[in-house]
Amino acid sequence: LAMVNPNHITPYAEIPDGERELADDLVFNRREDALERFIAHFESKGEDEADEAVDPTTDMEPEEALHFRILKRKKEGVEDDIDRSVEKIGAVPTLNDVLLDGEGKDRVALDAIATLAVEAARRSQRPLSPSLLTWAPGGWTIVTP
Repeated sequence: LAMVNPNHITPYAEIPDGERELADDLVFNRREDALERFIAHFESKGEDEADEAVDPTTDMEPEEALHFRILKRKKEGVEDDIDRSVEKIGAVPTLNDVLLDGEGKDRVALDAIATLAVEAARRSQRPLSPSLLTWAPGGWTIVTP
């Protein structure tokens, strides 16, 4: 039995195919040399390679970058993306169309998106005030005074 922090776990779908294959070989005992290959790969990769990864949001529009960070649960940079998105499209469209995805395209992840959106909105009250985010039976809504 182990306790883990899910924020530190890379989702299975985001693991590169080669590394996933190495792990599967090890877990499912598909090769005699699976452990040696697994260790050799990660020893040669080194610890700094993950730190040198390019930010995938670099060439994205602010609203795309914000939506990406919310979906991937990356808190770093959310406030800046909110500020840039509010400057570009306004506070209400940022909240409804970007943070909460008003079209409902991501219904499966809507709860996670809404939770992080509320957290980001609360930490970044400046661009979203005087609007108030509330939960109604139909979903998240924005109420303006």
